[in-house]
Amino acid sequence: MSQPIEKLIEAVKSSETAKHVYMSPVLAIDLDTQAGHFYLKKLSQELGLDSETINRIHRQLSVDSL
Repeated sequence: MSQPIEKLIEAVKSSETAKHVYMSPVLAIDLDTQAGHFYLKKLSQELGLDSETINRIHRQLSVDSL
């Protein structure tokens, strides 16, 4: 992860905030690329989001799951 992202992750203090931080890149990143999948997988791990939460977010946003 790049340093600005690490600083953002350090600032996340709740699971609700973590979900919102994850949502923005889900909408912005091309999920058809390996790099997009890798970034979101790493971000979700850093934010401490479990696979059930990640899948729920993807369903809510009507995007493919990882």
